[in-house]
Amino acid sequence: MMNKFLAALLCVSSSAWCAVTVKTNIDVEAKVETSVRVYVGNKDVTNGSIMLQLSEVGGYMEGTTPAFIFIGNASSVKLSLESPANKSLLSENGDLMKLNTLWQRADGGTAVTNFDLNNQKVYSDIGQVDDLNYGPKISFKSEKTVENYPLGTYKGTYILKVSPAT
Repeated sequence: MMNKFLAALLCVSSSAWCAVTVKTNIDVEAKVETSVRVYVGNKDVTNGSIMLQLSEVGGYMEGTTPAFIFIGNASSVKLSLESPANKSLLSENGDLMKLNTLWQRADGGTAVTNFDLNNQKVYSDIGQVDDLNYGPKISFKSEKTVENYPLGTYKGTYILKVSPAT
């Protein structure tokens, strides 16, 4: 009996002595893609929407968006504007109100929205923005004066596309 105990003890002690530690490497990779978010004021409106109410100014329906601020890791962005069909708003009665649109650049200048607005500043975080009203805007103005449109509520969706500069 003692011999069996010693033999078992010898097996256990020699197997512990011969145990080999093994390892597995874990290779970790994180690929950072270009990312840009769109803010209006302190609100992230990326892939969302904002509402713009046009009002009568000098006989025309007019309105301007708040400033757009871009937060991300791109060096700059270019903006393009996609208009609804016929560049028009549509009333509940099927009447059209054609709108003219302009980029209102942060420097105070204007440009037609038929072309992209290039080299727009991107901040790395919202805390770096000194003035949330300093950024590009889009102005909308009816092609005709209000008396040329039938009564109704006119609606349509314009899409601001933001592309990182390459």
